[in-house]
Amino acid sequence: MDLTIDEFQRLSDDKSLQSMRIADLERRLAEKTKENALLKDRVKCLEMANTAEKIKNIILRNCITLSVEKVRLFVKHLNGIDRFAFLKTFLEFVLPNEYYQEQLLLVNEVMTMPEPPQAQPTTIDNRTINLTGDHATYEENPKE
Repeated sequence: MDLTIDEFQRLSDDKSLQSMRIADLERRLAEKTKENALLKDRVKCLEMANTAEKIKNIILRNCITLSVEKVRLFVKHLNGIDRFAFLKTFLEFVLPNEYYQEQLLLVNEVMTMPEPPQAQPTTIDNRTINLTGDHATYEENPKE
């Protein structure tokens, strides 16, 4: 088979173009392979995070969520140290172990001791008795 110089040149150019195209395609394939590997790693991380959140949600379904403001409002209406102590003990007992310390701080913030009612002086037979804490005073009222 005899080839002219022009035909040889054309075949040579075609071969060069094919080689360049193959090199370009191989480079793009390498980029896409690397990108694919990175995306697969990211998907694995996201799947693990999703699984962790699902597990957390399953655990939290067994918990009761309380509103801080509503607990504060309720505590303001407690009228006895025994009821206050019962509620505080109950809240401390039911805190989840993994969040115990941070939740305990919140319970202590919300569960402030209710103010004891102010003692009103009692008058019996024109005598006034004041009871405050550990002290008591007694006064005779002058007769009018």
